[in-house]
Amino acid sequence: QSLNSQEKSLLTHFLGVSNPKVIIELGVHKGSTTKHIIQFLEKNKIKSKIYGFDLDPVLNELLKNDEFILSSVNKDTLELIGGYLPKSLKLFLTKVNPVVDFVLIDAKHQYKSVLSELELIWPFLSKEGFIICHDYHKIRLQYAIEHFAKKRDAKFIPILNTSPESNFQSSFAVIAKPKLKINYFQWLMLHYDL
Repeated sequence: QSLNSQEKSLLTHFLGVSNPKVIIELGVHKGSTTKHIIQFLEKNKIKSKIYGFDLDPVLNELLKNDEFILSSVNKDTLELIGGYLPKSLKLFLTKVNPVVDFVLIDAKHQYKSVLSELELIWPFLSKEGFIICHDYHKIRLQYAIEHFAKKRDAKFIPILNTSPESNFQSSFAVIAKPKLKINYFQWLMLHYDL
């Protein structure tokens, strides 16, 4: 399921703070979040390249039916990488050796795959970079993220509010390198009343 409007708003806060040059999106699906990211980058004149990962049939269908996505690929703003995660991610990271500023993990939603993706990305994440994991309300993702954070001394904050009574719905975990000032996380908690 795609990010809701509040989650997209929160996502843009982290995009703005990280001023990313390289973005990885694991789980492009129908491209809704990809388009949101590209539009935010264009509006704010942030020069960036997005690498979107998903299965080949999903990406082929997207390229066939979505002119905005096709145009973004043609402008070299977006590169779509097909294959099975985390293998396709590992091949990409080994080949390109990028410094990654921003990552959105929203693909398989399984403990083993999310943990593997986090482990693969971590050495490539810039000191100011962020990893956002969507669907944090799933217990298996909570275990994967908490296990990873403890093992790697990563800072993370769950931004989880699935109460139907709330005006703000979110199911994120935000992960950053230890050097990040925790004040930004505190600001987020106050700003979004978490």
